[in-house]
Amino acid sequence: MKKTKKGPAELTLPVAYGNVSVGDKTARISLTIHRGNLAITKADATFTDKRLSWEIKARPNGDAPGQAALPGMEGSGIMSLTGVADVKGIRATGSAFAIGLTFNLKSIDVKTLAGFAKREGDLIVNGIEEIPDEDKGGEESGEED
Repeated sequence: MKKTKKGPAELTLPVAYGNVSVGDKTARISLTIHRGNLAITKADATFTDKRLSWEIKARPNGDAPGQAALPGMEGSGIMSLTGVADVKGIRATGSAFAIGLTFNLKSIDVKTLAGFAKREGDLIVNGIEEIPDEDKGGEESGEED
């Protein structure tokens, strides 16, 4: 698989998780990233036709980004999931970018993924590669939800 020279080796972004959808072979979760957290050129280089190694974390409902935990409560209520997902591109509005992480159903726990819907948290990108040509287009690369 050809590695891309574009984009960071590691990137952590606060995100709002949207809906989770499940198809025959793939599952997908949408994420919204506020423009103030990422430049359009970096978003394009990081998320257009890319395969990401990632970790997603969801804060307990009502917790603010960066909110300190009470002593002894560190990590309490935080959901975490790691894996590899394809991102076909970005959608942009005046205030935010939206992306979809698409996973092979065999590689993800859908029940855990569903727990991220409509919550806030962080996307941690640990690796960025080009999606191989043979995986572009069709259900395997996430076009079907």
